[in-house]
Amino acid sequence: MTSWFLLSAAGWALFGAGSDLYDRRLPNTLNALGLLLALGCFAGSGVACNQASFGQCLVGGVVGLLALLPFWFFRLMGAGDVKFFAVMGTLGGVWILPPVFLIGSLIAAVLAFGIILARDGRLAGVVPLPVAQWLGEQGQRGLPFGAALAAGFVISLLTGLDHPARVARLLFG
Repeated sequence: MTSWFLLSAAGWALFGAGSDLYDRRLPNTLNALGLLLALGCFAGSGVACNQASFGQCLVGGVVGLLALLPFWFFRLMGAGDVKFFAVMGTLGGVWILPPVFLIGSLIAAVLAFGIILARDGRLAGVVPLPVAQWLGEQGQRGLPFGAALAAGFVISLLTGLDHPARVARLLFG
């Protein structure tokens, strides 16, 4: 049953990524659905989709919220991104947050670099024209950081980077 919840959590994150890329919004209903998914997972199996305990998931939700709240406060990030990250912590526990943030930040950096190059016209002929146009438009609307976080979440879930020992190896070698 846990694998069903694992795939559901990954699907939830990918749906959020699509919403962020297309509409630049991560609606409250999406975040509420993620919380319901976490509750369903605990009701069905007693642990999170990645075997994290209920306590780890509660701490993960609080840490996820508090970690990105300053970025929202200083208008560097939307509230949807903050809540989306908090729900990721609730779904996967506190140990999934560092790899999600690191992987998501790297993906966001690559996307931001692509946006800069597209805006300057340096991607013409390198990537297909629709991709270059789409990237050029993204700079007008902000960076879809929620989509990058969603990719980090899915990668972390599916590769097992949600365990403390694996996180320590990732961070400290």
